[in-house]
Amino acid sequence: MGKGINVNFDNLIHKLLCFYAFLIPFEKVLKVFFSIDTILKPYRIFAILIIVSFGVKLSFRWSANKEIKQDIFLYILFIYGTIATLFRMLTTKFYLNYLYNDLFQMGLYLAIFIVMRHINLDIKKTKTILKYLAVGIVLNSIYVFYSFYFLRNFRRQAGFMDNPNYLALSLVVVIVLLLLRRSEFKGNLKKIAWGGLLFFLGYIFIITGSRTGLVLLVICFAMMFLFFSAKQKWTIFLISTALIIFLQLDRSDNLEGSGPLILIERVKLKSNSEEADVRFPVWSGVLRASQQTNFLGLGVGQFKGRFQEFYKEENHILIRRILERNYYLSPHSDYFAILVVYGVAGLLFYLIFLFLTGRKILYHINHSITEEQKLFYQYSLLIITTLAVFGLTSESFNSALFWILLSICSTTELNSATDESEELVEIEE
Repeated sequence: MGKGINVNFDNLIHKLLCFYAFLIPFEKVLKVFFSIDTILKPYRIFAILIIVSFGVKLSFRWSANKEIKQDIFLYILFIYGTIATLFRMLTTKFYLNYLYNDLFQMGLYLAIFIVMRHINLDIKKTKTILKYLAVGIVLNSIYVFYSFYFLRNFRRQAGFMDNPNYLALSLVVVIVLLLLRRSEFKGNLKKIAWGGLLFFLGYIFIITGSRTGLVLLVICFAMMFLFFSAKQKWTIFLISTALIIFLQLDRSDNLEGSGPLILIERVKLKSNSEEADVRFPVWSGVLRASQQTNFLGLGVGQFKGRFQEFYKEENHILIRRILERNYYLSPHSDYFAILVVYGVAGLLFYLIFLFLTGRKILYHINHSITEEQKLFYQYSLLIITTLAVFGLTSESFNSALFWILLSICSTTELNSATDESEELVEIEE
């Protein structure tokens, strides 16, 4: 008999997940530095490695998902979407290039979601994944600061991420994490570093100019104040006040809608401006497209392919420019995106999944045994709320950031510790 080696696949996959999370904020790093625009982004390569490792693990041992009742509606959403896509493929003009592109991306993200449901994760390991994601976000924020102040790029910033709204979402995620984990920063030096990092991220957040992000931050602050002690509330108040004073002093450039106060300038934009109202004609087009399919769904990738068809009579200046370039806009909402692609049934399945997940998180907050568990589930509640609200005015359903956050906050069956000895698999040489 040959010699064997023991492999802990859960540990291996966990390490790959950490690097995957770290690389998500660097989506466009190859394009920025090397002008290489490829579908194989660095984080997607790690996603493929994770899926391959999980497949090898399954060939030795299958571990069931304890939360299948909660997740089943999300899986039904994609099963229904597959059926709707096949039906449209047979009955209407079909755009295979958009189908392949969306299937590749969605397949990777959904696979990561499934992997995180079927490996042995405890709270400590999940927090480690979050920390890697947070470090990536902070490094991206440093690049944004460099681009803004040293390269003098006075406009809405996204850094290496796809757009400023995603950057704002990522910053909310880290700011909330830092606020909830304040007690872990002990000692004067660590407390100063904690406050300085919060101040810095708050400043970068304003540079993103995301009004949706501002709404998210306000909602999270309101919810966190229910969890905070009086001392913690005063700390946040002082940091916020210092940031506001700094912004009033730093009015180095007077371009409207740009510079350090770009978020404040965008909030002041009139409701009849081009940028402020573009979502409404886009949503009207989504409803027209949905009506043409009797709200059964266009199928994966087909809204992009048929964009010209649904907006040819639209007079909005920005949409006219998009039509002239033979391109498309996103639905600017997760809910409208799901409606037009997966139909009203798919949207209903998604809403049920969100409801069941939120209800499960609330249950665990009220039944947490340790302070560590309670803090984790409080964070999960804030993140699931953030994703739900963000989806009202932005499309993130095809985003790796959305799916890693959804995977973390909807994984509610976590223990304080995991017995790793049972997960060792012997591979014969």
